[in-house]
Amino acid sequence: MWGFVFIIFLAVFFQTGAWLSIFRRRVRLPLVIAAAIAAYIPYSAAANVNIKLFTVVMNDMQTLVAGCTIAMGQSLIALLLMTGLQKRRSEEVKIPLYMYLAWVPPVLFPVVVASGMIFLFNTATGWNFGMLGLAYVAAVFGILGVLAEIFAWRYPLRESREGIVASVYLLTIVAAMFLPQIVSGEINADYATADYHAALFIIPCMIIIVFAAIAADLYRHSRKLNKYWSSKNEFYG
Repeated sequence: MWGFVFIIFLAVFFQTGAWLSIFRRRVRLPLVIAAAIAAYIPYSAAANVNIKLFTVVMNDMQTLVAGCTIAMGQSLIALLLMTGLQKRRSEEVKIPLYMYLAWVPPVLFPVVVASGMIFLFNTATGWNFGMLGLAYVAAVFGILGVLAEIFAWRYPLRESREGIVASVYLLTIVAAMFLPQIVSGEINADYATADYHAALFIIPCMIIIVFAAIAADLYRHSRKLNKYWSSKNEFYG
């Protein structure tokens, strides 16, 4: 179970880094600082949580189901809003304010950073909680800042970064659909002939399909931009 919790932890950080890359650096840096400060907010509560209670909560199947449901709900809503927002932007028509809710940060991020601090306080023995908390905040700031800068450097166009975020949300939906079944080992009665390994094989297949679609879309978009700028250069002679 802890392996899946660690995967979710990394996935939320990856998702948050991709989301931060959408914004310009002068907006991105304050957001990264705010995220690091938010990671310090549960300090007092985290210092008083017992590892046994934390383990019980983390091993509870309902905790995983609730987390996956929240992640899938936000991802579905964000994808729908992003589709409408980008369509209206391309048509150069007014964008309703509610569509900007597509850029709401990952709602699981506060839960993940609080869980990480609880785990750190209960496993790092012989260290002062104050120093551990500050080191944890610095690590959150560094990881998110580096991830956001990597995305911004690798995909200079904002539209490309928005496409990456949309793909991450799509991947989140797929993972949230199958992760509880994989963890519990329970297969739906309609698929009684399937086995655990067959269910587990679905995830990498979907990941390959999603990233292949991302690559194809980026290639098509880059060709479109090259044709556009070529025509502009020819026009201006």
